[in-house]
Amino acid sequence: DSDHVNGLRVFLSRKQHESSCLKNTSEVENLLVIAPIPETPSSRDWNMQMKLRDLGTKANIHAPERFQDPASIKQGALLFSDKDEDSECSVQIKCILPTETNNQKALDLIEKNRGRVLTDINRFGLVLLCICTTSEKTFNLLFTGDADGKDIIQALMDCNYGKIKFDYVDIPHHGSKNNNPKYFIEKMECSMFLLSTNGAHGHPSSPCIEAIIDKLNCGCKVFTTYRSVYD
Repeated sequence: DSDHVNGLRVFLSRKQHESSCLKNTSEVENLLVIAPIPETPSSRDWNMQMKLRDLGTKANIHAPERFQDPASIKQGALLFSDKDEDSECSVQIKCILPTETNNQKALDLIEKNRGRVLTDINRFGLVLLCICTTSEKTFNLLFTGDADGKDIIQALMDCNYGKIKFDYVDIPHHGSKNNNPKYFIEKMECSMFLLSTNGAHGHPSSPCIEAIIDKLNCGCKVFTTYRSVYD
């Protein structure tokens, strides 16, 4: 969705015009665009991926397409793995949600409601765990999309990651009250949270803000993508 790419479009546009104030833009060599296989229920929902691909191409970044069956992205799947033999650094990306059952329910819901705006598809959202290992430390990052906070906590326990302390976690669904943000934030052991939202649609919710304040008082760092009265 367009509300999940945040500054990536700006980043690529600046790279294109070589006017970026971000020093590391020159290090970007590849932008992998994962698109649904044509003629699958979700193949119509990838306009944003194509826009990012076009921006990457204009910025002289290699932006190949990789078609993937949405049904193959399910709990426990290893989506990416790479290791540098010289430094022994490695990166793995694993799927925490959806489960195989919920994935099929989501695809059925999309097929049944073609042409309609779906408001209850979020509970089947994609949640990814990224594990980055160096010679000195292992970094655990959790990307939660629009999934439900309680579902994520349960899924982490089901995948034997319930006791992990995370270095980075983005708060589900922009802090929406409908995704149990307070429960999620209270249960997560994390040193850094990100609240990604533009302040629209009542996001972040009051329960989310209350939980964030409690985490700040405990020494956690919390970053937001916009300024508000809470700053």
